[in-house]
Amino acid sequence: MRYSYQAVLKSMFLDWYLKIGVASAFGGASIEFFMVKTGFCVRNFLSHSLNTLATFAFS
Repeated sequence: MRYSYQAVLKSMFLDWYLKIGVASAFGGASIEFFMVKTGFCVRNFLSHSLNTLATFAFS
């Protein structure tokens, strides 16, 4: 069975994009886990909300 050049090239790029997608999903999940575990997302949200409220209240 002979493979065409385009089929081999397409499968190479599909494999590459799949690897990048899995690595990106793993990296994003680890960052989210860290933020939830340390409470960073709550502190950041409250800090940003209070700064926004102060900006509008005193302007």
